[in-house]
Amino acid sequence: MNLAELAFAAKLQGDLEKSKALLQQAFEHEFKPAQLIAKDLSAEPSRAILHRSAATLAMDCGCLREAERLVATGLAGNPPDQIADELRDLFNQINFLRHLELRGISLEANEFQLAIDGKVVSHGMAQSDEFVERVKYTETLLSRTAQRKAGRPYQEKGRTKKDIKESFELYLSIPRAASFAVTFRIGVPQQQLLLPGFDIQSDIIDEIMECLEFAYSD
Repeated sequence: MNLAELAFAAKLQGDLEKSKALLQQAFEHEFKPAQLIAKDLSAEPSRAILHRSAATLAMDCGCLREAERLVATGLAGNPPDQIADELRDLFNQINFLRHLELRGISLEANEFQLAIDGKVVSHGMAQSDEFVERVKYTETLLSRTAQRKAGRPYQEKGRTKKDIKESFELYLSIPRAASFAVTFRIGVPQQQLLLPGFDIQSDIIDEIMECLEFAYSD
């Protein structure tokens, strides 16, 4: 098991400090060979692959500026089309995280997935009404659950209260083809993450999943 896999395993076990340290080691392990090969444009695709791996680990470590540099260096060579596309996708992810950072928002690893299929779904496409309606229902379920967890009175209708919207923001991944699945993530202001034992995001997601399982059980 490599360092990145060990970091992921530590995170699953709840040892975030160990996970962070292992990720940093994994990044340094990939960064050094990427630097050594950076000027050798004849070393493709190894050169691009090393820069992609190092950039991914830099992003996972929160070193967004270094991740940007690594992606740019990887693209500056002559990478195969597929790896070049992966580097561009990675750059978009880094820009998104930087956007969140500037807004003081941090995305939690806690997430859940919504998938629709059937006659209204084709490869990477879905009927807009069917998809948008489900996203709206999910947003409503999230806000109502967050309000109750915060001890607020039940809100039957109307817009979600401003403080709830600012405290729990919902983000969507790019839809994946075939089943048209999207991943929902809950973002929270970074200052909330400083509270020890405060993991309201997990509580909200756990409760939403329990409610959905109960609703669709026989």
